[in-house]
Amino acid sequence: MSTEIFGTLKPNAGSPLSIVDGGGNVIPNVKDPVNPQDAATKSFVAVAVASGTPVTTVQIIGSGHDGALTVSSGLTTLTRDANYTNVTPTGTAQIAVADYRLFWNGVLDTTGAPSSCVTSNGPDGIAAVADVAGTAPLGAPFNTMGGSTPGLAGVAGTTGVGGSPPATVQQLANGGAAGPSGAGGLGSSGAGGTFRSGNNPLGVTPQYRWVDNFYRVTSSGIQIVGGGCSGPGGGAGAGDGTNKGGGSGSAASGAGTLYCSGNVLARNTTTGAGAFQAKGGRGGNGGSAAAGNCGGGAAAPGGGGGSAFIAYVGLSGAPKTGLIDVSGGDGGNGGNGIGTGRGGQGGCGSANGRCLTLNLTTGTPAELAPGVVASSATTPATTAGSAGTAGTAGLVTL
Repeated sequence: MSTEIFGTLKPNAGSPLSIVDGGGNVIPNVKDPVNPQDAATKSFVAVAVASGTPVTTVQIIGSGHDGALTVSSGLTTLTRDANYTNVTPTGTAQIAVADYRLFWNGVLDTTGAPSSCVTSNGPDGIAAVADVAGTAPLGAPFNTMGGSTPGLAGVAGTTGVGGSPPATVQQLANGGAAGPSGAGGLGSSGAGGTFRSGNNPLGVTPQYRWVDNFYRVTSSGIQIVGGGCSGPGGGAGAGDGTNKGGGSGSAASGAGTLYCSGNVLARNTTTGAGAFQAKGGRGGNGGSAAAGNCGGGAAAPGGGGGSAFIAYVGLSGAPKTGLIDVSGGDGGNGGNGIGTGRGGQGGCGSANGRCLTLNLTTGTPAELAPGVVASSATTPATTAGSAGTAGTAGLVTL
């Protein structure tokens, strides 16, 4: 038979660790935990387990030791996990999480926040200029959370047939797939460079199945939840024996991981659409041929949408349509051919990423799964390069 303890518990006298000894008895009327080191009640644990999210998975609201963040303009880039009390972005302020975690133990007030306010977006691909190929962009960084692999570089134009880009390597990612690149335009020397297939994420798992702060152990070792996939560069345009075809654009990088967890999240119809973003970058444009009878360079695909995790103890205000945006990146535009040359093909839009929202009070998760890549751009039949296709939209209302 257990005995309930009534009255006031006090630390053991003289104990340097201030240990509270319950003596094997029941301690009734305990509040649910608020701070990271608070004891957890039976009901709190039961809700977390029922939701499939162990209480060890998420540091709930942070310590608040970084104080308040109030910004109305400029870019604030995190350099480590941030533990704020209140976060109040307004005007044109932007907060790049840089694949660190953002915590708040007061209110994150987005009612005056702009679009793309709190972000982990993928870098855009680099456009080709004439026969000079686009160089590879940076990927989203790998810090506390997983980022993305950089998009691949384009191919330079030559006086002969168009060069083809290298194939991509399948990536450990948890967001959206990258679409295929475009093919280069033909010139009088022959065909343009071929397109390359896109990239599907390897080992995708729903976010609520990741444990221990979004790490998991597999036969390959420890994996960290990652962002979206990055794709290949485009094919180069063919030359005419004397003049060079257009170079191709480089692929955009996939978005990173946007991790935001805290106490009260305030949003309203006044909040900018897509205030929270983990969007893939835009593919680089192909270069246009400058002289002779040469083909235009092809464009590259957009980057895959990333992984977003938004957890909160409570909401205030009114739902905002498209508050969270994990859309895939748009493909770039193909370069123009010249003379009898053909234009380069546009890049393909990539797939939206993954978004998990979690109500920490009820333990209720809601997840948007990654979609599919867009259709390929049209193959040009004239000197005009074709436009890239748009990435798949991934919008979450909260």
